[in-house]
Formats: sequence, structure tokens, C-alpha cells
Amino acid sequence: MDDLDHRNLGVQLKLWHLQEDAPGMVFWHPRGYAVYRVLEDYLRRKMRQAGYAEVRTPQLLPKEFWGRSGHWDKFGEHMFRVDDGEHAMALKPMSCPCHVQIFNKGLRSWRELPIRYAEFGACHRNEPSGSLHGIMRTRAFEQDDAHVFCREQDVEGEVACFIALLDEVYRDLGFPDYEVALATRPAVRAGDDATWDWSEAKLGDAARQCGLAPQINPGEGAFYGPKLEFALRDRLGRSWQCGQCNSTACCRSGSRRPTSPPTAAVRGP
Repeated sequence: MDDLDHRNLGVQLKLWHLQEDAPGMVFWHPRGYAVYRVLEDYLRRKMRQAGYAEVRTPQLLPKEFWGRSGHWDKFGEHMFRVDDGEHAMALKPMSCPCHVQIFNKGLRSWRELPIRYAEFGACHRNEPSGSLHGIMRTRAFEQDDAHVFCREQDVEGEVACFIALLDEVYRDLGFPDYEVALATRPAVRAGDDATWDWSEAKLGDAARQCGLAPQINPGEGAFYGPKLEFALRDRLGRSWQCGQCNSTACCRSGSRRPTSPPTAAVRGP
């Protein structure tokens, strides 16, 4: 590591540290957390202006919950599992199914749509030790997770609004140039081919509408839907995936549909 490596700077500037007995877990020091909160408050303002209502959901949920969403079977190897002798549970790796539960609570009308939720969700993923890299790739992190529940005919417009928001944030933070990829259906996935055809087309159309030309990453989508992946390059020219936007043609986790079938347009960090 050189002197400008962020893993050195974090310690030298007393911002944060990592330690061997807690791989991938960041200890934020007072100075570092002050910067963290400034960035979080900035993003919170942006999300509020974009029409997102902030929510908060549990970190530890039962196996049955993750089974309904498909995560236990298709993402289970990356989840931290807890067994108290009676009930198998897992720390949440993402907030998507949790936001669906909030949407499902009570009857909905299509006239309420779009409904936008946002959360600075504490997530845990059991990433391979060889993939960990300072605070760029960790096992515990807070993700500015947000989801839009809308009618199918509104998906393209909602995705375009997200791309515009992401572009504004990246430019404000000094990243005017970024790479975009469309990650398509993986071999192990939920849903039928017609749904995947529709979702991939909507994401691609929205990206092109915003003047982007995403490269295609075959088979790299999430098990629940394709993704637009936005990557930034560091000072050494290495590419790091940051923001992403997913689209699915139905709400997962046993969702109750409103009068007019919605689509969950999912955005991540």
C-alpha cells in the first residue's frame, strides 16, 4: 500500500479502522463519522426532494421471511445466519423484501402510486475474504436503499428519474464520468422469461432515454431482476460498482397487488 491508499489514510487521519478479528467490519472514529453524517444528511435531503419517504426496517428476520423472498435459497451462501435452537434467522443483506412488507400493510389503490420508500439500511453480506478491500468492499455496510412501487406504464419514467438523481449526486461529489452496464438474467433466477424480457427492455430504454449507452453484462443480473450498474473509477483506474437500479414486473415476498398491477423499480447504493 502507498501513502495515498485509503486504507492508510483512514488510520492516519483517525477516520476509521479495520482489525483482523472482525474482517470487513468498519470501526468509525469521531472524525470519520462526522464526515459520514454530512454525506448521509446530503443524501437524505436529495431523497426527500425526490419524493421518497424514509422508513426503517429490522436487521434480523426469520428463515421463512427470506424463504418467501427467494433469498434463503438463491442468496443464502452470502447471508449471515443465526440459529437460536428453535428458529433459524438471518441478518438482512438488503432491504428490498422489508420495504415490500411496508407496502403490503393494508389495502392499496393504484391511485396512490407511485409510492417511494428510502432507508439507510444496515446490511450484512458474507463476502469472500479475498474480495474485501478497505471500506470499498466490506461485510457490514449501510446502504441508501430505496424502492418505487408504481404502475407498469410508469416504470421507464421512474427509472429515468432515478438516473437523473444519481447523475446529480455523482457530479456534486466530483464524479462526472461513470460507467453504465445492463446486467441481464442469471442462470439461477426467479420469474419467467416474459417478465425478464420486459424488465430488461424497460431498463435499457430508460438508460438510452437519459443519453446513456450501457454495455451488456450477460448473466450478471440479480436473481430477482436485471440491473443497471453504475461504476466509478478510483485514482488507480480500478472500477468499483456503486449505484444500481433493478426492475421487476411484480412485487416479491408474497405481495398483495393494488387494483392496477404495480412494478417495483428497485434502486440500491
